Amino acid sequence: MGHIILHIFKQFRSWERLAQISFVMALLFSIPALIFSVIGDETIRGYAVISLMASLFVAQLIFLWANRGMVNDYTRAQRHFLRGEFGQAVIILKNYLQNHPKDVQAMTLLGNTYRQQGDLEASHAILLEAVNIQPMNYFPLYGFGRTLLVAGQFSEAITTFQKTLKAGGHAITYFDIGEAAYFGGDIPTAQKALSRGLAEGGGDENRVWMATALLAQLENHTLPPLSDASRTYWLAQAKLFENTPYGKAIKILLANQQQS
Repeated sequence: MGHIILHIFKQFRSWERLAQISFVMALLFSIPALIFSVIGDETIRGYAVISLMASLFVAQLIFLWANRGMVNDYTRAQRHFLRGEFGQAVIILKNYLQNHPKDVQAMTLLGNTYRQQGDLEASHAILLEAVNIQPMNYFPLYGFGRTLLVAGQFSEAITTFQKTLKAGGHAITYFDIGEAAYFGGDIPTAQKALSRGLAEGGGDENRVWMATALLAQLENHTLPPLSDASRTYWLAQAKLFENTPYGKAIKILLANQQQS
């Protein structure tokens, strides 16, 4: 709930002035209606409830209108992103950000999209800008950490992921800390973070396999089996980042898994 309220407040600051004033007035009108609906006598209470519902309905309409651009643009870009249509997502987000240059949510999605295209320089730049605007927002922090990780900046990635957890990030972040620590040679941190991630029970098949495989490497155990879908995913990651220390490390790990 706290994240939702914070997000609404951040979006409110980018609304048109008229929309801001109208939204505040609608909420102010709802306050006396709320009071009388609770403490008023039976004659007044019914009218107060109707007035309260009307005020909140108007506030909701204003909220939807004020966010009409972001709802459409962000949702369309997000759908392209999820379908792997990264070029289309970039076009939509860049156009949107021309008029909303400080929208951290859109900046983060753009940075994540650049990373999925293999453009780590552009991803680093936009995500760093987003983090500087909102230093304790876990959304851009996590994206920035992922870009640092795949670029092979393992120490910086660990620091960023730790900030992500402090900002309310999800338990899957422990997998990212574990990967960064393992590939960066910080074995104690890697063991602790990977074990914590598995204990938390988060992550998809790909992330769980990676955590299990890295722990197996540390303990000199046989690497776990890899499904065709997961192998395809990690091969694609190794190819996408083949010129970074991370991509090269993934390639070696997959080769070791085939030999085990």
